[in-house]
Amino acid sequence: MTKIKKLFHKHTTRSNTSVLHHYMLSWSLAFLLCVPIACIYSQEGLEIFRNFYYIIISPSNLITDYFNVGGMGSTFLNVALCGLSCNI
Repeated sequence: MTKIKKLFHKHTTRSNTSVLHHYMLSWSLAFLLCVPIACIYSQEGLEIFRNFYYIIISPSNLITDYFNVGGMGSTFLNVALCGLSCNI
């Protein structure tokens, strides 16, 4: 009976890990899709890359600091890239 429990536990652990990985990957891709929408909404345009650079070099602890430093589109780009780097 213990072999069956171990086999079942091993199978569900892999399955849960896979589901969690796909869930986090889908959220990261959703944030990446929000970047162009946020750029249009905040009228950042191509300044997104310069503002993203400012986010990278600034010492910030809160997500609201990123909104103040770089704007909405750059913050979504930062969140998406951080999430994708954790999933890879």
